[in-house]
Amino acid sequence: YKGITTGEYMDCMARLAVSKENKIRIFECGMVNIFKIILTSTNPSEEQNSSLTCIWNLCFDEKICDLFRKDKELIALITNLKNMTSSEEIQRKSAGILFTLNEFYN
Repeated sequence: YKGITTGEYMDCMARLAVSKENKIRIFECGMVNIFKIILTSTNPSEEQNSSLTCIWNLCFDEKICDLFRKDKELIALITNLKNMTSSEEIQRKSAGILFTLNEFYN
């Protein structure tokens, strides 16, 4: 949009997701569906990397973490990236998200 790439937009979302107030806003506005679309891409990308960062940041809200745990499609996408991508950074972030979902607030 107006010269901003999807990767830059997702990077901004990841930075905004650090704030507790922003976590809820990002979740409520439906960004998770956008993340899912980006994560289905077959090639590792800046967009996937930033989307995973944002998801990981959102995991540190207890309510969102519970909702993510129940989202089988999201879990499957993240698990697939962890196991199948050639990007070590995406593998690491995917593993971190899955660890956070399984260990925090449980």
